[in-house]
Amino acid sequence: MRLKPWYALAVVAVGAGAALTLHRSQPEPEARATVDVQSSADDDETERFVLATMWSPTAGFERSERFVECLEGALGRPVQLVQRETYAEGNAELLSGNSDLGLICTGATANERLREDFVPVWRLIDDQGADTYRAVVVVQEDDAATSLEDLQGASVAWVDPDSLTGYLALRHELVGRGHHPDTYFGTSRFTHSHDRSATSVAGGVMRTAPLDEVVFREVPEKDRLRVVWTSQRFPAPVFVARRGRVDLIRALEELSTRRDCLEPLGAIGLARTEWEDYEAVRAVVGLGR
Repeated sequence: MRLKPWYALAVVAVGAGAALTLHRSQPEPEARATVDVQSSADDDETERFVLATMWSPTAGFERSERFVECLEGALGRPVQLVQRETYAEGNAELLSGNSDLGLICTGATANERLREDFVPVWRLIDDQGADTYRAVVVVQEDDAATSLEDLQGASVAWVDPDSLTGYLALRHELVGRGHHPDTYFGTSRFTHSHDRSATSVAGGVMRTAPLDEVVFREVPEKDRLRVVWTSQRFPAPVFVARRGRVDLIRALEELSTRRDCLEPLGAIGLARTEWEDYEAVRAVVGLGR
């Protein structure tokens, strides 16, 4: 992994150990991690870019490094990558005013404060040319399960309480089928990234997990996993900029066709979008909680 001379990578974990607590009720995260890649430039000259925790902190840094370089070129000033352990903490970075630019999970588009303070500029176009994506539920390749019904009572690796494809979409589906999502599965845990959930299932730690299908296509363990359920389509994760920040909107437009800048993020381009495109997400988020 290449670092510019003025980059410093800081990872701070607060917790008692590396393993997350396993239990039958709604799980609590055992550890919190903070990752900031900071420029040596003055804070007033540095733009802060928040990346939702679709990937683990190390993978997120590696995947976004090229985009950050491109963004610096488009803006003409340094950019600081900001990652937090949970989706809520990442959203809080934007809502607090600490950051004016972010790539947020689709589930966060139901947040009323984000809608008030930010504009959705572009959403990702994946490697198959789609600006929508789905949740997939996976098991190990040799697992006997062929449907959600076969997984009742199974251990599950949730991504995050605010993750659309890693939590809310599957819970919404279970409610629609007449099940209570908090009691349908057995042991559960939050991993706080799709790649870690995939690793948890592939390694036999947990039996199943809901994942972002785009991330799933790229995880090293893909050949050891099998999809047993696929959700409806949702608009892809979206870049948001604070209202009035025309410079950020213009910079993203400049990068919207820069495949070299976007491919590490799992995208080949960006599609224009509006809050109205995400209206259907509100019902899924409301029922999925």
